[in-house]
Amino acid sequence: MIDLRKFYLEEINKKEYYYRFYDFIKGINIIFDPFDDEPKEIESDVQFLIYDSEEAIKKFRELCEPNEEYNEQNKCWFYVVSFYLYKHGYYIEQFPNVLKRPPEDITDFTYSEIRDWAFSHNLNDGNKIRFATRREIVAKMHFTISSSFIEIGESLEDAFQRISTNDISFQEKKIDEKIREIANLIENLLKENGKFKVLNYKNVAFDYLTNDDVKQFRKQIQCFRHASNDSIKEREHFTNDQKKFLVDYGIVICKTIYCLKNLNN
Repeated sequence: MIDLRKFYLEEINKKEYYYRFYDFIKGINIIFDPFDDEPKEIESDVQFLIYDSEEAIKKFRELCEPNEEYNEQNKCWFYVVSFYLYKHGYYIEQFPNVLKRPPEDITDFTYSEIRDWAFSHNLNDGNKIRFATRREIVAKMHFTISSSFIEIGESLEDAFQRISTNDISFQEKKIDEKIREIANLIENLLKENGKFKVLNYKNVAFDYLTNDDVKQFRKQIQCFRHASNDSIKEREHFTNDQKKFLVDYGIVICKTIYCLKNLNN
């Protein structure tokens, strides 16, 4: 399990936008002992635990539901889950700035911005937006990983070494996350100035791998990079054995691209 509050406190930098929430998040899990003559701070048992990114997205959706009450615990949940998703390269296509810069008043997003978006897309009923419409907007939020995303603190070289050698941190990931990381790495290796490079794969892989093969592979695993309901359903069509193959094949593709780029350089 991932403790989102601990993740925030370990990863936050004073220069970041999110640092404005530091005192609040640090203090949320501390209470004063009323039975001590000189009260001292003690840790409470409030936890902010998730299993993975999909669970973080599910929690974010719950926090955006109409009529959600933002007590101190829920406010902290909103900030730490937004921070976690942002740090892992996610943005919401309909609301691209909210994970990067969540408002200090959460309802500025969960009420006002969602309401404005609904009006701009003609989802209003007269001068109001119905709760059912708000729930549908929240359910259809499209979480996407930026094509330039690499794990926190990593260079492209580090990401390649971690995935290509199947190191322990990569082995411990869920299989869907492995495929997502492979998809991101392939894109980062191939994309230059907004365009995908065409490589002569025959120089390394004979006729076993072509540019068309790589294109088809990227297309096939695209659903692992998104967290929309449609993408999640699309992933369900893959068996576990097929996913294992995609990981192994994807690593071969990553190694081939890396080798060709080094040859060209």
